[in-house]
Amino acid sequence: MHHDCCYRTALSHDAAFCGECGGPILRCAAFEECGGLVDTDGCCGVCVAPELILSSTRTTRAGGVVTLPLIVRNGSTVGRPLIVSRVLVRENAGPWRDLELAWERLDAGASAPAAVTTEPLDRAGSHRVEVALVVHSRWRWREETMVFAAGLELEVESSERVSVQQTIHVASGGIGDAGGTIYAPLRLDEAQSDAPKAMDARSLELVRASKLERELDLRGMPSGMIVPRGARFAWAQFANGSAPVPGPIATRDGLLGIGRARTVLQGGNGDVRVLARDSAGAVDEALSLEISRRHFSLWIQNDRLMLRAESERGGRLNNSHLSRGESAPLADGDRFSPHSRAQGGAVEVRFEAHHGVVHTVQMTAR
Repeated sequence: MHHDCCYRTALSHDAAFCGECGGPILRCAAFEECGGLVDTDGCCGVCVAPELILSSTRTTRAGGVVTLPLIVRNGSTVGRPLIVSRVLVRENAGPWRDLELAWERLDAGASAPAAVTTEPLDRAGSHRVEVALVVHSRWRWREETMVFAAGLELEVESSERVSVQQTIHVASGGIGDAGGTIYAPLRLDEAQSDAPKAMDARSLELVRASKLERELDLRGMPSGMIVPRGARFAWAQFANGSAPVPGPIATRDGLLGIGRARTVLQGGNGDVRVLARDSAGAVDEALSLEISRRHFSLWIQNDRLMLRAESERGGRLNNSHLSRGESAPLADGDRFSPHSRAQGGAVEVRFEAHHGVVHTVQMTAR
């Protein structure tokens, strides 16, 4: 949770930490447009503001079905579009199933329908329905993906009444909790009749479904490890001033530029400087000129450390070639280089983690 002081500090181009509360300044990729900050989970609350509304429902006898006419709305206040690629539904902890959508993009303030029809409610009692939204926030060539979920309890009673009660279910494995179900105080009851009556529209509380994000392979590494936006970067064996001070990525666009350009600490506009060297360790001026001023971009996206080749020459990741504009996630032990013919210029990546969450990314010049 960011404080007002953090937003004020973020207006300073070079600020990496808030001078008042000491928190890291983690700017949204679209900061120049939205002015928003992200938490360590990568979500900008200014750009990403999905809303889920239950517009009405029907009563039913046991053995019938219930239709839940839902409305998905983009509540962004800064004109940022939201992409909804999937709506998932499941009942009573069964398998997730996809709901067919005739739309995908929601501009700010726009809404679209997503009706859910349950399986037959073949018994009286409680029937749980969960709805999950897979949403994307895009900025130029970057995309942050998140899943938000809400739960409903349908109570089919022996007196042929049905009630709808919202629940927030936090599954075991979510961040900072041990699991459980929270029942909201909202309860809607309606008697069975021949002419179904519509209930008033109600906003459903959406919560971040971090466990489902990992199960769907939308965030985190294949190993299950996650790299949060607040991970600390440490730099070893770089020449004096050729790398930032240790800390999270706090640049204005959330990117670190790696290449031949002098760094900000050296009076230039680069972030990390790499040069080619000969066998004796001296800078090879000729081969260094083959390194672009900005050869790579490094950033964290979807709880993954990402590398993108920016040079027309491309670059090397381990034993593979990255073409210009091509991106790839970095794993523990990976090594990337702007050059295959030069000594030096390579960077090795190592992760230090607790319980699968990376707290330090060690970058070592080779």
